[in-house]
Amino acid sequence: MLKYMTIVNWIAIAFLSYLVIASLLFPAKGGDAAGRGMGKLFLC
Repeated sequence: MLKYMTIVNWIAIAFLSYLVIASLLFPAKGGDAAGRGMGKLFLC
């Protein structure tokens, strides 16, 4: 049972890591007001 939980845990970590990397490589266009403000901050 513990081995099963370890495998599920690593699959969840891999999936979340994939989502983080995908959001960094392909950011969403537009966004809300706070997201646009943060983008302007980093461009300055």
